[in-house]
Order: sequence, then structure tokens, then C-alpha cells
Amino acid sequence: MPVTVVRATRNTRKKRTAAYVRVSTWEEMQDGSFRVQQDYYERKIKSNPEWDFAGIYAERETGTHLDNRQQFNQMVDDALDGKVDIILCKSISRWGRNIVDALRSIKLLDSNHVRIIFEQENIDTLYPGAVLQMNLAAAIAQSESESNSLNHKWTYRQNAKRGVHAIGSNHYLCYDGQDDILIPNDKAEYVRKIYEDFVAGKHYDEIADELNALGVRTVTNKPFTRTSVRNILINEAYKGDLRFQKTPSRNIITGEVDDIQVDVYITDHHEAVVSRELWDKAQERVELFKTGDPKAKRGIHFLTQRIVCGECGSVFRRRSNPDGRGGTVPVWKCKNREINGKCMCRYVKESELFDSLQLQLDIPEVTAQSTEKIKRITVYEDRVVVE
Repeated sequence: MPVTVVRATRNTRKKRTAAYVRVSTWEEMQDGSFRVQQDYYERKIKSNPEWDFAGIYAERETGTHLDNRQQFNQMVDDALDGKVDIILCKSISRWGRNIVDALRSIKLLDSNHVRIIFEQENIDTLYPGAVLQMNLAAAIAQSESESNSLNHKWTYRQNAKRGVHAIGSNHYLCYDGQDDILIPNDKAEYVRKIYEDFVAGKHYDEIADELNALGVRTVTNKPFTRTSVRNILINEAYKGDLRFQKTPSRNIITGEVDDIQVDVYITDHHEAVVSRELWDKAQERVELFKTGDPKAKRGIHFLTQRIVCGECGSVFRRRSNPDGRGGTVPVWKCKNREINGKCMCRYVKESELFDSLQLQLDIPEVTAQSTEKIKRITVYEDRVVVE
């Protein structure tokens, strides 16, 4: 009986190989580790004649849960879609420090014939025994993560008790960190403008648009949005104070709130860039926006409650008068005359009032900052008196 000889063949297609890179600390981002790792894996993959370069999945985000890591999730989806055959990773701790999530994703990929190589632990899912090795390595990685988290929290709490602020991990527009102290820089004028414009009646979006038009960017070098403007307005750092731990610390694995929290608030921690009075007025309007109060649309002028009538002693309120050209001009009017009609005092145009303040105070411009020391402005029939 004739025998047919069939020669064995092997799949000669190159394996589509990718790498997963993650830096998890501020120090790693600063020292170039992120870029170095990407360059290393790109060269390694391209130098292997049996591999086709399928890309680098890299992210800077920290976090222990995989749903917070977009690049990781994209890599898993691409591998399950057949776009990636092999994944290289520095270590299991880079893959994921939550042992349950890490092993679940590894087993999912392995069952779909995606090979994973962890260089530091010398683990390759192509070979038997890899699962046991991964269980041990992942358990150690999780233990180290929990230990590091506890050490960081303990250090943070001790520093908070002493009023020591780790500048490196926090960013404030218009402040530079020097020896754990916040020092105002040349962006301070923009922060003051945000507060003054907001208190004077401008809205979050309007302020953001004006800053973007000037070419000013946030501390992370992004365009301003209503959210970034609001965050500056509610930050106590700009009036010179410091609050530790604004958001509660959580267990690194379970995500549950820790039993022990830091509750430390320090006044006059560093040099302020806006006065406390201006900061408080901004908070009043922020609260009006939160409650939907229609008064929020009008704003709170920085001279409100400080201008009084020389005839009856009532406060002046900011209003609008026709300008004779189809528009309006801001004016200040006696509340008693406006409501009760019992005072015969005059109203004063805001431009006239500002001219008088500039002359008496010898200031180039009337702003919340330049007038913060004024206690009272009295409007008489023939003059304006500043105290």
C-alpha cells in the first residue's frame, strides 16, 4: 500500500508584539522613566526577527483598579480582537497591584492564546508553571503596595501635624514651591483678575474665555474651562491658608474610606494673592450659583456695602442708567431714595466715582485689590470722601 508523506509545516507568520508601560509615581514621570521604557520596548520588539511591532500601550495614571486605566483596557480589547499576539511588561506590579484584577486579566488573555512575558519575574505564560509563579509574584506585589501606601499615609499625617506641605505633589496656579513654602509668581495677576471679575459679576465661562484669549493656561498647561475657573475660586490657598487632605484617603485595594483621616487647616500658611474679604465675597457668589439663586447672575461688586449716602447714611446700590446712545452706564444710587423716596441725594456715575478714588488714593486703577483697605466711601452733593 503506498504511503503518502506529509511534511510538517509551522506558522511562519510573525507574532504581533506589543508592550505595556506604566509609571506610577511623580518621581518616575520626572526622571524620564516613561520615555525610556517606551524606547526600550520599541527597540526590543523591532530587533526580534520573529516579531512584528504592534505598538506601545503606555499611561501615566496611577491607580490600582483596572477600570481607571484606559490604555490597559484598550490593550486587552485589541488582544482579544486578534490584533496582538504577545505582550511584554516590565513586571506584574506594573500590570496591576490588585491581585484579583491582575490574575483575572492575565487568565483571560492566556485563554485566548495571548502570550504575556513579565521580564522582572522571568515569567512567560507560554510555559507550564506560569500561573503558580504569577500567583506568588502578584501576592507579593500587592503586599508591597499596601505597605507603601500605609507608609505614605503615616508620613503625610505626621507632616500635617507639623504643618509641612509636600509642594511637589500639589500644583497651584501662580505659586512656586521653595523649601515646602508657596511663593507667588508672575501669574498672580491672573488669579486676582479671576476673583475680581467673578465678584464684579462675570460668569465662569466668560472668565475662562477671556483668559484663553490672553493666552493664559492652567497649571497643567491646558485651556481654562468653567470647572478650572471655579476650582481656583474655591481654593483657600489663594487667601494664604492651607487645608490638608481635602478628599478622604481610601484603602488602596478595597477603595473603602480609611478610619483615620487628617483634619488640619492652617491659616496664614503662605503669602496670599487675594484678600480674605475678596475671597469671602467670591464664596458668597459661588454658593448662589450652587443654589440656583438668580442673584448670582448679577455678581457682588467689590465696593458693595462700602458706599454710603452723605445725606441719610443709607448704602448705595449699583444700578444701570441709559447713556443716551441706546446703551447703559453703571451708576450708584442711594437705597433709601430708590425704595422710599425719602432722600434727595444725587446718584453718582461709576466712572466719576472711580476718577475720584484714583485721585485720592493715587492708584493707577480701581480694583478690589487696590481698594481693599477702604472702609467707607461717603457721597455728598459736591464731593466724595474716602475713609
